[in-house]
Amino acid sequence: MMEPIDPDTADTTPRGLSDGDETTVRAAASTYGVDVSFVPRIGDASRALSQVAEDRDAVMLVVGTRTAGGRIAEFFTGSVAARLAHQQHRPVLVVPVDPVGFDASLPWDTL
Repeated sequence: MMEPIDPDTADTTPRGLSDGDETTVRAAASTYGVDVSFVPRIGDASRALSQVAEDRDAVMLVVGTRTAGGRIAEFFTGSVAARLAHQQHRPVLVVPVDPVGFDASLPWDTL
């Protein structure tokens, strides 16, 4: 889970997922025999993900796409997946979260 730093607050402690969300993720992962660990970070998502991948010697990074109506900040800061694909050496697998098809407008077309 990634959280941006709010420069207007002194709070730099990541909140992490709720207990219910962690339970849901662990249950889904255990169905496929996947071990899960949560590493909350604050700041730039692509840098933090790259650092966690480096620390764990990850084979690849798996990230989701933006959903329609995503945060306006993502439009200006760019896609985490695109930044990862261009700024670090591991393969990046991008999983579509809410594909719209070829006839629909893309999320950033409506901004």
